Amino acid sequence: MQTYRHVTPLSSGDRCYAIIETLVAPEALRLRFLRATFAIGVLVPLRSNPPFRSRFDERLFRAFESFLVDLAGGFSRPDGSVAGAWKSEFFGRVDDQTVLYVIGTPTLDAADDLTGHLYRYVAEHFEQEHVLIRVRREYSTLVTTKEEIAAAVAA
Repeated sequence: MQTYRHVTPLSSGDRCYAIIETLVAPEALRLRFLRATFAIGVLVPLRSNPPFRSRFDERLFRAFESFLVDLAGGFSRPDGSVAGAWKSEFFGRVDDQTVLYVIGTPTLDAADDLTGHLYRYVAEHFEQEHVLIRVRREYSTLVTTKEEIAAAVAA
């Protein structure tokens, strides 16, 4: 069974939503273009850890992006940064800015394998003790061929 998530506005305003989740068998979805895939999101900090908090050089990010292309075939990076905070044993609250990178993969095994490589790279090159990596199942055209889409459109 798969979980199908639908977001519905609760009012005419745009800030209140209900998330409705329903269990459905994959074949019941009858998808023509979308296939089940896995999205891996990894947060990479813009600055080093306390006490210095120096901004990482752009070349470090370009090298990471080359690593992602070589490792996974590509990546997406939304514009802007993600704000967050964490508690340091020695420095108290540390406000942080990170960059989100998203990588798609067709299987959970591949996502698990990529996660290990991502963790090691970010921990080593960006000097991190902890790295936030999320893996989410989603439906996308990542593994759908042009021929499959053409056939579905023609049908």
